[in-house]
Amino acid sequence: MNKLLFALALLYTAPVAQAQAQPAKATAKSSALPVDPDTGLVAYTGVVEVPGALQAHLYTRAAAWVAEHYPAATSAVQDKETGKLIVQGTAYPRAPAGFASSVTYTLSLYVKEGKYKYDFTGFRHEAKAGDDVGLGAFENEKVGNALTRDVLQKPWNGIRAETAAQVQRLIVSLAAAMNGAKDKSDF
Repeated sequence: MNKLLFALALLYTAPVAQAQAQPAKATAKSSALPVDPDTGLVAYTGVVEVPGALQAHLYTRAAAWVAEHYPAATSAVQDKETGKLIVQGTAYPRAPAGFASSVTYTLSLYVKEGKYKYDFTGFRHEAKAGDDVGLGAFENEKVGNALTRDVLQKPWNGIRAETAAQVQRLIVSLAAAMNGAKDKSDF
């Protein structure tokens, strides 16, 4: 009887000890997201020089890029005079079954003579109605409580990493549009 209890105790504590070691590895991997030191929010920000480009041309290029990449954005803020475009974006990261929802964020673009600035911030995992678990803001490196963390941490790290990859692709696409796009009337 004592051997049976001892074996059960070992079986019970082994997965707990192993599970506690996993989040540390997964969290170390996820800490690579850039954090704005002023706001404490995950943010992808950059100022890019476009020598010789007029603010009006950069604004036109930025507006065309936003229209192409955010066609469903109905609440975009656009101010041609100040060179500001703000749009609510949505990413759809690949994730394990049960986590197939979306990540919302805000993209702010600012243009001036010869340069533009992009700022992707406010990342938040949103739940699909009645079907998913919303995991919250990207600033939370660890999710869940002591009972659910072992199950949620790996998908959470995957969602954050996949969203980061999608944002990086958007930044590359934006740079191509801002640097290489010509007005259709310029032939």
